[in-house]
Amino acid sequence: MINKDYITVLGHTISYLECNSELERTVLFIHGNSSSSNAFQTQFELIPGHRIIALDLYGHGKSDKAQAPDLYSFLGYENLVCSFIQQLNLKKVILAGHSLGGHVAIEATANLIDEVTGIIAWGTPPLDIPPDLTKAFLPNPNTGCLFQENPNRNDVLKFINENLVGDNQNHELFLKDFYATDPCSRSLIMTAVTNCVFKNEIDIIRNIKIPTLLLHGLQETIIDGKYFDIFDYGDLPHVEIKKIDSGHYPHIENPKQFANIIVKFLDSII
Repeated sequence: MINKDYITVLGHTISYLECNSELERTVLFIHGNSSSSNAFQTQFELIPGHRIIALDLYGHGKSDKAQAPDLYSFLGYENLVCSFIQQLNLKKVILAGHSLGGHVAIEATANLIDEVTGIIAWGTPPLDIPPDLTKAFLPNPNTGCLFQENPNRNDVLKFINENLVGDNQNHELFLKDFYATDPCSRSLIMTAVTNCVFKNEIDIIRNIKIPTLLLHGLQETIIDGKYFDIFDYGDLPHVEIKKIDSGHYPHIENPKQFANIIVKFLDSII
């Protein structure tokens, strides 16, 4: 059974979904820009033998809006995730983040060496400083709506039709989450990236030596798959790169194959 709960973290009420709370090994899902914990509900049913938690970041889902603009940044979200984990006293945590959530997962791990045993990121090109955004991202004008406070609804629908494969129910879920998101978060996260308000994620992955799975959708129209060639497998045996038949949202578009890949990775780090 999936339970919904709330906790006060850094002065904000944070909403989260949870199941199997009696188990120690925990998969903590972190959603992407303008999404929410609801995007992972199918995964709660498909990943056995773990405590599963999915939280709503500031300004998303049922969590409070950020009390300060600078909290809408990788750093602000990273501090939220670290405090959330520490307040719930989570151990043996696998951080699993989508898109924005993947960046947050990578950066939070640098401060959670004793708690985190694995990283999973998808739709997430780990960034260098300064970031080479032209290599990490494909030219796609429809992604602009993710970084605008109040984009034209037709532009949002174009983005959904191009980047979210699936039935109308998935589209309705995306729209509900999109319009429940604090509009300021979209423009401020882009400002934070432009101003390099984040850590060197490539260095983190290289140096922490924690099992890391980077997952890339074969039908991606946002992230350039060639970007992942920067990782030298010989030097980084703890990093695994997998491809999946999906676009930017494999946990929604192809949930069973996505879960199978995740479960296999989890089994490898027991």
